[in-house]
Amino acid sequence: MQPISQTVLDFQRALTHCITTSSHPTVTEPYKGKVREVYTLNSQTLGILVTDRISAFDFIMRQAIPFKGQILNQLAEFGFEKVSHIEGGFAVIKQSDFKII
Repeated sequence: MQPISQTVLDFQRALTHCITTSSHPTVTEPYKGKVREVYTLNSQTLGILVTDRISAFDFIMRQAIPFKGQILNQLAEFGFEKVSHIEGGFAVIKQSDFKII
């Protein structure tokens, strides 16, 4: 078990690496919701990025939550796998350390 001081340093480091916004040079500007950013990739495909932003009562908080977007994407992936037998379902594309659904 690591000492508490190391755990605090790890948490502080994680806070500085939260994903709160995104951009892509070859895709149009995304629709930005409170937590998700939706890219139109082509006429039939949307890319949804779940950020680490958090909102309460329609107000986006200043501090994000580390790995929140990754956890939400993992939950969505679980649900999409359960309905994958339905025609015209969802595709999950995994990208390095985070996931784009």
